[in-house]
Amino acid sequence: MKLFLQKIVVSLLVFALCYITFLVLWGVLMPSYLNKNLKYKLGLSGFMHTRLKQADSIQNIDILFLGSSHTYRGFDNRIFAKRGFSTFNFGSSNQTPIQTNILLHTYLHQFQPKLVIYEVFPENFELDGLESGVDIISNSNNVSLRYQNAIQLKHITAFNTLIFATFSQLFFQKHLFLEKTTNELDSYINGGFVQTNLLKNVSLSEKQHPKLHWMFKEEQWQAFQKSIHLLKANKIPFVLVQAPVTKPFYNNYLNNQEVNLRFKEVANFYNFNDEYALNLSDTNDFYDAHHLTQTGVNKFNNSLLHLLNENGVLKFKNDE
Repeated sequence: MKLFLQKIVVSLLVFALCYITFLVLWGVLMPSYLNKNLKYKLGLSGFMHTRLKQADSIQNIDILFLGSSHTYRGFDNRIFAKRGFSTFNFGSSNQTPIQTNILLHTYLHQFQPKLVIYEVFPENFELDGLESGVDIISNSNNVSLRYQNAIQLKHITAFNTLIFATFSQLFFQKHLFLEKTTNELDSYINGGFVQTNLLKNVSLSEKQHPKLHWMFKEEQWQAFQKSIHLLKANKIPFVLVQAPVTKPFYNNYLNNQEVNLRFKEVANFYNFNDEYALNLSDTNDFYDAHHLTQTGVNKFNNSLLHLLNENGVLKFKNDE
């Protein structure tokens, strides 16, 4: 019996070694479009590598921004700095509540924010979190952060990416990778914001959507509630915000009011498409159906700042 168990253990170890070797060789040699179950995305979009690297040195800030691309493309650190607030934007592409909760558990005590602004785009409650999780696994040098994302996702692509990312850090000196912070379309701004160079809406997709309903995944809602509980347990004030989207995009969804009520039951909720809607141009203030140009960001951020100030959530430190 003992010999039989030893053979099983040896066989498993040989299999694991062969699998890891094959996976690494496949990831190195094969083009990305053939890597269906390996999505290693080091510095490819959203500047998450730079953001995570910068996060390691952030401490004791006034405001922490959380959420998806609506966050890192929607909250400009420079605008808040003019009012005297130190901020960090921890948004990432398609970040779901699962990834938000992991990031909070990892960094909250280090950041010690005085306020958290959590952008709650309903679509992120519909996703499985794989794209966002793989983005973090690929770009983080934090072993625990990578591991937690893979465990939470329970997906072969996440585990394969974790293996390849670990190998890259150990043997390819991934930690020395320097990401370019500008490209033809975007520029990374110190503090996590990404400024687009596009000036007008280049997408007509909002005109092609059928009437839809937002459908929340239960695991995402539970992860969201865990983040809320963590903030409350640490006595950190927070607000929920839904960033502006184009009118056709917003009106394509038939249960917006139901979603509004759901968020309002959790915390102070500012929906800039409904109760707090701004007079934005779908052509000039957006560069696609649901992302703002810089003119739109300026209007949105300044309106939010004044709203939070009027409601006593923030007190301006500096006057413009």
